[in-house]
Amino acid sequence: MNKTVLGGLLGLVLAAGVQAETLHYGLVSLSETGSRQVARDQMVLQLSIDEQGTDRVAVANRVTQRINAVLQQASRQPAFNTVLESRNAYPRDETVNGRRLARSWQERASIRIESRDMAALNRFAAAVQQQAAIANIQYTVSEQALQQHQAELTDVALRRFHERAQAVSRSLGGRGYKLVQLNIGNSGGMQPMYRRMDYAAAAMAAAEPVMDTAPGETQLQLMVNGQIQVQGLE
Repeated sequence: MNKTVLGGLLGLVLAAGVQAETLHYGLVSLSETGSRQVARDQMVLQLSIDEQGTDRVAVANRVTQRINAVLQQASRQPAFNTVLESRNAYPRDETVNGRRLARSWQERASIRIESRDMAALNRFAAAVQQQAAIANIQYTVSEQALQQHQAELTDVALRRFHERAQAVSRSLGGRGYKLVQLNIGNSGGMQPMYRRMDYAAAAMAAAEPVMDTAPGETQLQLMVNGQIQVQGLE
């Protein structure tokens, strides 16, 4: 390759380097967050059905009967969103000195019910404790409320991003900024408040009165991050 060609290639490389440097001149990365305390407006009830015995078919039939009873009662409540989350069966062996003496079967099912009508769901939980034990209760923010607050938090985060970008531009001696890239996150909150019960305690809870609801509040946050190019820098 002769010197003329080498010189031409070197010129192209230098030009590309200058262009890349110009494109990245005055770039600043920023992030801002919009946050708000909101009420948990949804209750999530986790029910557990547990049966065991030596006859596998009889155990399965009893679980099926209890599941059907719970689902039928839940279907009468239009405000409930009910899901049969899992159903599992497994053997349990009794052994002595490594020898199996007897085999029994255990089957467990889990039902999840969500509702914004917390009072109705609490009454339901008390009514079905003969059929299913309360395994877990959570209070969360419903999808409807999340969508409503997400729009508000987006406005707050974008306004803060704009104000900060203007402040950065002034501090650097610029005359404004151009938006290069912007990412808007999803609103998220703290972990839901819950009340957990072990299976032994839940089995003894049939005589309990209806529990008062205490959903409390949580903090929702939405983050905006991106890049700006400060204008007017020498």
